[in-house]
Amino acid sequence: MFGFRECTVEDQAQLAEWLTGELCGVELSRERLAEAVAARCRKDRLEPPAPAKVTRLVASAVNTFEERYCRTTTDRPSAVTRSRLDDLVAEDDGEGSVGGGRTFFTELKADPGALGLESLLTEVNKLRRVRQLELPPELFGDVSEKLVSAWRARAAKEYPSDLLAAGDSVRYTLLATLCHVRQTEIADSLVDLFIQIVQKINTRAEKKVEGEFIKELKKARGKEGMMLRVAEAALAEPGGTVRKVIFPVVGEKTLKALATEAAANEARYKARITVLRSSYSNHWRRMLSPLLSVLELKCNNTAYRPVMDAIDLLKRYLDQPIKDGAYFDEAERVPLDGVVPEQWRAAVVDEKGRVERIPYELCVLVSLRDALRRREIWGGRREPVAQPGGRPAAGLRGQPGRALRGDPPAAGPG
Repeated sequence: MFGFRECTVEDQAQLAEWLTGELCGVELSRERLAEAVAARCRKDRLEPPAPAKVTRLVASAVNTFEERYCRTTTDRPSAVTRSRLDDLVAEDDGEGSVGGGRTFFTELKADPGALGLESLLTEVNKLRRVRQLELPPELFGDVSEKLVSAWRARAAKEYPSDLLAAGDSVRYTLLATLCHVRQTEIADSLVDLFIQIVQKINTRAEKKVEGEFIKELKKARGKEGMMLRVAEAALAEPGGTVRKVIFPVVGEKTLKALATEAAANEARYKARITVLRSSYSNHWRRMLSPLLSVLELKCNNTAYRPVMDAIDLLKRYLDQPIKDGAYFDEAERVPLDGVVPEQWRAAVVDEKGRVERIPYELCVLVSLRDALRRREIWGGRREPVAQPGGRPAAGLRGQPGRALRGDPPAAGPG
């Protein structure tokens, strides 16, 4: 009737193969797969099978797809990589475990934890170990992101014992998916930790200096008006004495308060530089070498080229202790514009024109922090993507070889 015919066993086999080859990789809901079967039957003028048969048909298609997916994923990594994946869940006290029998698989799933230098170094170690697996870059190149996310979530719920009991293809697929996704997630968390740590260095230095100078610093109200009256009085009678011309306009006591405030502000600024330098060099500087060695920073905005050049410069000096050279080599080209703000030039460049490494590193880290916040420089999976219609995303403003209008924003510590 109406040109429809009964759905035969052969038709059902074709429907299952169609689901396996075209839909199961992009649609994970079995209910929607059942709806797709009904729609396909209407299109082909077939009487839909009974609901129970459709459920079994969908289950069979999903199982077939997962078997093929696991087999393909397992065949892509090398035998060495598969062996390293097995080591992730090996419950022993050697390379595969993280103290007391805790496997690296368990550590890999954990969040960074409390903000601090140790948490950052822990995340750096995680990223290095994941990269040592040497997963093929194209491992999931032909797979939908939705499917990868689903298997990553499934792997995160498993225990090492469950994975050891699973079949080889399922175990390797779960572990490879988790490690592939965690590699970018950990890089993202490192960027977040770095931004928070640089902010923490600044905030602590500011609070310490403010506590020391709060008693010395007496605010003089209405400074702008006072200075205007002083200037007008001096211009009106340039040959007069201070006591005769200035004191009647702004009293001697008020002028002393202004001088005290200016001196305290200058001393406060110098003390803050000292605190920043000490805190960074004695503690936080340990993060510099491991962080820059694992973060793959990228930038396509030419206005931020000086920051990228400064990072390359720091990488070349990572193995040289500060005690062996407090200054960069005089023949070295050290980017200053766009990296070191004007108010920090005196602290970075001495009277001989030499660039001191510690304050320069601080300026580079703060400039990098601000660029990461603006997404002008990115690491991990945060690369700006093109919008529909071919328009570039907000972060894709620079063009190689083409100067941009305006100077790059100069951001210094604080």
